[in-house]
Amino acid sequence: MKVAWILLACACASSPAVTIEPRPLPTHTSNADADAGPDRDSDRDGIPDAVSASGDRDGDGVPDDVDKCPDEPEDRDGFQDQDGCPDPDNDGDGIPDRVDQCPNDPETRNGYQDADGCPDTPPAHRAKRAP
Repeated sequence: MKVAWILLACACASSPAVTIEPRPLPTHTSNADADAGPDRDSDRDGIPDAVSASGDRDGDGVPDDVDKCPDEPEDRDGFQDQDGCPDPDNDGDGIPDRVDQCPNDPETRNGYQDADGCPDTPPAHRAKRAP
């Protein structure tokens, strides 16, 4: 087993200033791995060698030969993650996911809480009545 030596600092008065202790290196595993064993990551960059060998310029784990955006990393938010492209507005409502309270459900543009990114119906007292 490979072991990395990690330096740990402690500001505690009763502890030594620096402690060295061995820790096993993390290994990457993939659900798609045919042998159910860990995928080899010889350069320890977090990307399995099989992906690195096929090319992955943006480092998102999607091989360049199937990555629709090989120079922009996938944002890994559970929405179309297999295409290799970042999706800044999953539901296409014009409100970026980083501030959208409902990133997978489009905002209902009805003059009521339109900035929250969630579909809604205005309360009855705010609804416009037809003449």
